[in-house]
Amino acid sequence: MLNVREIGGEAELRAAVEPGLEEAADQLAAAIDAGRRGAIKGIETGDGTRYYPVIVTYEPLPSHPLALRLYEGIIYRGGRLKEEMVKPVTLLTTRDVESIEGIIWDGAAWPDLLTRKHTERHADDSFHNYVYRAFAGEIPRNEYLRVRWHRIGDMIGTRLFGETMDHSADDGPRRRPRRRRRRR
Repeated sequence: MLNVREIGGEAELRAAVEPGLEEAADQLAAAIDAGRRGAIKGIETGDGTRYYPVIVTYEPLPSHPLALRLYEGIIYRGGRLKEEMVKPVTLLTTRDVESIEGIIWDGAAWPDLLTRKHTERHADDSFHNYVYRAFAGEIPRNEYLRVRWHRIGDMIGTRLFGETMDHSADDGPRRRPRRRRRRR
């Protein structure tokens, strides 16, 4: 785990993140190469396949322009992951993944969501801040997680009390009506 309070300067930050980012970028490059060769079982790829690489961390990395440039230098070292059909690498936390699930459930197209993150306006935002701004603070609820948590609560209630805590999980997932976003 990266203790942000202990990161003082560039050298300390590099020492803390470089091994993990190197490994993640190598894994992404290998996966994209396998996709190009058609070697990923169950996923059809071709010459026109676009790749949207993501690195998911448990804890958020420090996110400011200087740190982001440092991460880019590590991730794209030697031209790795800098090809025409490879979109920019997106850094996410596990919480961001949960937000993306809710956003997709709400009807948004994830390729567009990831692509817009790398525009000039949002390039220096953490993914969380980008999503918060893009959805005006109203990030769609993750119905997948809501249903799962209710089922867990129902299982606990059944084991402890012989009946479910509430029956809301039996309702199944609910889609929110798609709202129109204001154009800026």
